[in-house]
Amino acid sequence: MNNCRVFFFLASLMLIAGCSDEYGLFNDELTITGEYEEIVVLYANIDLSSKLNLIRVNRGFSADNFHENSNMPDSIQFAPGANEVRFHKIYKGDTTTYVCYDTLVDKEDSELFNTEKVLMHAFRADDLLAYDLDDLHYVIEVRTQDGTKTSSSTTPVGRFSFLRPLNSWDEYCFGQDDFQVNIEAPLNSQAYEITADVGYRDFRLNGRQIDTVNQQFRFTIVRHLASRPSGGVHPISGSEPVFRVAVQSDKFYAALASHIRQNSDTVNTVYRKFRGVVFNATCGNPDLAQVMSVNPNSLGFAENFVYNNVNNGFGYVSAYTKCKTHKLPVSMATVFFVGEKYPQFRFR
Repeated sequence: MNNCRVFFFLASLMLIAGCSDEYGLFNDELTITGEYEEIVVLYANIDLSSKLNLIRVNRGFSADNFHENSNMPDSIQFAPGANEVRFHKIYKGDTTTYVCYDTLVDKEDSELFNTEKVLMHAFRADDLLAYDLDDLHYVIEVRTQDGTKTSSSTTPVGRFSFLRPLNSWDEYCFGQDDFQVNIEAPLNSQAYEITADVGYRDFRLNGRQIDTVNQQFRFTIVRHLASRPSGGVHPISGSEPVFRVAVQSDKFYAALASHIRQNSDTVNTVYRKFRGVVFNATCGNPDLAQVMSVNPNSLGFAENFVYNNVNNGFGYVSAYTKCKTHKLPVSMATVFFVGEKYPQFRFR
């Protein structure tokens, strides 16, 4: 073990999240012997609400000159077509296999990737969930050109919906002191994030005419990790567990004020009107919760990321489901409260 090297890796996030509760697969660190080793880094955050999903497969390095290697052009990426990547949905012993195809994703579309073009492996599936989630799990398998096999598995998260606000067309009031958002806590969920997309219009004076400019911002209502996964529907009462959030109204008003000051025309705007609000919720499985517990401000990798649920490789695989409301009208009471706090914004 004289030539023992501690393995580091360089991989970046594409958003959005999931996995298994087999935490024994997570290791504090991975050591590799030899002057130089290449190992597969696998990342996938499966959106069970989407028909399209992306998987990322990179190289990892163990060497004295790790940083020099990792910063060479394309050093962390495999060549297109170099790997076979398959996604398996296994339900009650029956396996449905999806063969992934290569696709290059632009940096601006993949948000946090550090390279100009990112090689991803995509697959399409109409429905990744099933009636009985206890008998369902997912496996990703990677085979490289030299025959190396890497795999990981994860578990599903059930479907859910908003309870407050109801998914209706009623007006929503952010209140003077606080407001509430409630969602069902689906089976096997342990990580929760709720956000709101708020739209408004600037009516700006331009000579003798008024121009209308649409504005929109998102603010995070809550990000929470539960101590254990949700058990889903109660076997006796038949009721769903509920994730309830009471939020101080100032979180909304402060986010609105910050967006106007940074992005709006505070000189020529004659008045403003709300366009509406959409609430978004994401529920992740225990693997995603485990990852977020050590990296709470991101759902992605860093160079010193130390948890792993990949066999014969490094990285993690996780899963999540998501839900959102219709676009709800913002209540006139909210307009009144904004006027009290920020009369200079001229909301009507």
